[in-house]
Amino acid sequence: MTDISTLFSGNDFIPHGHCYLWQPTLVWLHLLSDSLTALAYYSIPMCLVYFAQQRADLPFKGVFWLFGAFIVACGTTHLVDVWTLWHPTYWVSGGVKLVTALLSLATAIRLYHLLPAALALPSPAQWQRTNARLLEAQRIARLGHWEYDVLTQAVTWSEEMFRLFGLLPLPIPPHAARLQFYEPECLVSIT
Repeated sequence: MTDISTLFSGNDFIPHGHCYLWQPTLVWLHLLSDSLTALAYYSIPMCLVYFAQQRADLPFKGVFWLFGAFIVACGTTHLVDVWTLWHPTYWVSGGVKLVTALLSLATAIRLYHLLPAALALPSPAQWQRTNARLLEAQRIARLGHWEYDVLTQAVTWSEEMFRLFGLLPLPIPPHAARLQFYEPECLVSIT
C-alpha cells in the first residue's frame, strides 16, 4: 500500500467474475443473492431503530444501535461483493470486512455484558401474574387506581375503580363529570 489511490485501484487483481469464468448463471446467482441479502440487512436495522424509538421504556437501547450498525456493515460487505464481481477493489472489500468485524466484536462484547441484566428482567408471564395479583389485591381491599398521562391528558382507571363507582368499564368521563364521584369535603383538594 503506497497511497490511498492503491486502496481503490484494482489494477493488480482480477475481478471475481473471472473466478466464476463469467458463467452468466453463476454471476447472476452471486449478484442476486448478495443484493437480496444486502437489502434484507439494510431493512432489519430500520425496524430495530423504529422499535427502539417507539418504546421509551426499552432497556438497553444502546445495544439496538450496535446491532443496527453491525447489520448495516454486514449488508455493505454483500454490496461490496457485488461490486467486486466486476471491479477488483479487494483492499476496500477487506476494509469493509474489518469494520464489520470490529462492530461484530463490539456488539458481542456489549451483549455478553448485558446478559445477566437481560436475564434478570421479568418475563411477560411473570408480569401477567404480578398484574393479576395486583388486580386481585385491589378487588379484595376495595381499592382502585387511576393514571393520568400528562402528554396526552388521558385518564385510565383500573377495573376496581369502575366497580367502586358502579360504572361499566367504558371510556372515562371528562374531568367535570368525574367530580361527582367524590365527597364534597374531598373536592377542595381536587379542584
